[in-house]
Amino acid sequence: GVPRVNGQLAVSHASSDKSLKSHLRSDPHIQWTNIDNKTNILILASDGLWKVMSNQEAIDIAKKV
Repeated sequence: GVPRVNGQLAVSHASSDKSLKSHLRSDPHIQWTNIDNKTNILILASDGLWKVMSNQEAIDIAKKV
């Protein structure tokens, strides 16, 4: 049940395999933000997290921790 690229590599490992580069997009989304003493939460996550939960759900979980 693991998603695979070209039927070979698991998606999480495929980005480092040069022969599969044509099947992948690895352009990062970059956002510049000032982090100071007013910053309450910073969540660094891959797209896998955002496929299963919203920003607010992630914030709510982080606040509990």
